Parts: sequence; structure tokens; C-alpha cells
Amino acid sequence: MILRKTALLVLSGLPLFIGGYAGTASAEVSPDWYGSLMSDHGVEVEADQRIFTLFAALNALGYNAGPAARVDPIPRPELSEPRRVVRAQAPMSAALADAFQSFFDQHPLPLRNYVGFAAALGPAPDFALGSEPPESAPLRGLEQLLARYYKEGNLGAIYEKLLPQYRAALKGYLPHLDDALAAADKILKSPHGDAPPPPVIAVNLLDGAGSGFGVRRGGGSYLVIGPGMAGRSDDLATTVASYARVRAGPVLEERATAVKGLADLVQRVHRLGLPAGNLSAGDYLTRCFSLAVAAQAIPDQRAAQLQNAVSEGCWLTAELDRSLGEKAGGGDSSFESFVTGSLGALDAHRITSPPAGAEGVTPLRRHGQ
Repeated sequence: MILRKTALLVLSGLPLFIGGYAGTASAEVSPDWYGSLMSDHGVEVEADQRIFTLFAALNALGYNAGPAARVDPIPRPELSEPRRVVRAQAPMSAALADAFQSFFDQHPLPLRNYVGFAAALGPAPDFALGSEPPESAPLRGLEQLLARYYKEGNLGAIYEKLLPQYRAALKGYLPHLDDALAAADKILKSPHGDAPPPPVIAVNLLDGAGSGFGVRRGGGSYLVIGPGMAGRSDDLATTVASYARVRAGPVLEERATAVKGLADLVQRVHRLGLPAGNLSAGDYLTRCFSLAVAAQAIPDQRAAQLQNAVSEGCWLTAELDRSLGEKAGGGDSSFESFVTGSLGALDAHRITSPPAGAEGVTPLRRHGQ
């Protein structure tokens, strides 16, 4: 395990880290390095104040993603302590709430786009515009709202107060993170041996358990991951699934038509009211594949991941998991080989009825993966 002291710089909106080794941290040290750790294989795990501010604003506006603590007579979300703290100590004024809602009305894009935009901004308190990804470019102006809320809600002080909880969550990732990502890389590898840079993982304690977002940053991946399930400090499965989505998503979306009966399967899932039924065929295939990668990469969570896939309507995941397992034992196990070979052999028509556990299940409200 490497604990790396890090000074945070920003160049064109992208975080760069210049590090050297340091001793044991304490709660009084600068949050620039206290909120960042590095795994042995160079994966940065951090708390990101830009993401913190975005999700603090969303929580103040009623963002309740995650498991429900109670369903009847009216739903009550299960909120982590950091979410409760933010909601209690940083309420948003009516004028600023109206400004955010008006912006959302004018920019009804997936939350993943908002995450990508925020992750490309400069540091607090100014959140200066940087090199946002093309799909998030229409969100210019959000940085001004974030800066207003950061000042109005005194978020800098709240963020520093919560940093020890973030630090504990970051440390929870280090024992098993490298192994899980290495297993995913074996599935996603190029036949030419080209390896992307290690991903950066921003732990987001202001989201619900099971939520994750992945966006491209240059040639690498930037992953924003919610807290772990059942009190766990990490969520390796969501991390791997989000990583696989960034790596494989563009190719799978292009090749979705190679899977026979895929559009019909998505429609069947939609009719049952399951979350995956709201995806396009390409996004559905990507989501199913990402969950299969997580199942293969983390063997002790494989059964749970396959059941979660069934619950949310990703009924193709079990077949993809089987295909990936077979590829792992063959000659060419590259992702390209899987796309050109195994993907075309899939036939969604073979899933003639909902898999066991697909009905009568209320899945987690997941976002953006």
C-alpha cells in the first residue's frame, strides 16, 4: 500500500498530481493530499471537491438515489451520515434552488453528463471552466451555480469536516482494488497489448450505495463511485462495472445490432417496469456486459452481481458472463476477439421468460453506470 502526499494542480481543467512519500496523516493536515491515496499499481483514489459540491447541490434539491429505508406508507431514503450532514448544514436558498431547477429544465441531460462536466472544472471555490468532454459542453453555466452554492452553503468547511470519513472510505479500496482492476483489464485488453493509464476513482459519499459513473479523461477513465453496500467502505463491483463501461461502451454501442433479438429483449424488460428497460439497445448491452465483467473480475461477488443484473432487468448478463468465462480459457481472450466472435453468436431470443428473481424485486436505484 502506498500513501502518497499529493499537491493538486489544475491545467486545462484536468487534475495533475505531483507526489512524494509522506508519513502518517492526521485530521489537521491540508485536504489537498489528505483526500488522496495511490494504490501500488498507480490507481488514484480520491475525494473530489468538485463532485462533492455537485452532489451537495443535488441532495439539497431532493436527490434521493439509493436504497429505501422505508417504502410504506411513503418512501424514505436511506441516507448516509455525510448526506444528512450536508442537507442539515447547507440548505439552499429558494432563489438559488430556482436557478438550479431552471438550468436543469433547459439542460435535461443524463446525470452522467453533469458528473463529467463537474470533473473537468477547476478547483473550488471558483470552479473555472476547463476542457469538458464534448457530450457535456452544453452545460456551460453550471460552474457559476456551483460556485454560488459553494459560497452560500459554506461547503468548504463542511467538506473539511467530512474528510476523515472520506479518508476511511479511500483506505478501504486499497487492499483489493488492484487485483479487481487487473482482472478486468484481462477481459478488456487489446490484442495489440495497448494498455490505458490507470483510472482515477473519486469516492462520492453523497450518492446512494450502488451508484457509479464513468467518464473518459484523455486516454483514461474517471470513475465516480458511491459508498459501499451494507456498511462496506468500498464498492469494487460498481467500480469495475463503471470502468468496463468507459472502456467497452463505445464499441458495444456500435456493435449492438450484432446481437439477435436485443431490441425485443429491451422492450420486454421495459414492459415489466425494470430500470434496464429504459436504456437504448446499445446502452443495455453495455450495462449487461459491464456487470458480467464485474462478476468475472470479483469471483466472491459473482453470484450477487448476477442476481443484481436479473433484478434490474439485465437478463443478458448471465450469458455474457458465461461467454467471458469460456474466452478466458481459450487462446485469444482479447476484447476485440470477443466482439468479433462471441458477440455475434449471442441470441437474445433464447431468453424466453424472465430469469428467476426478475419479478417482484425492487432493485436499487442506480445511476449512470
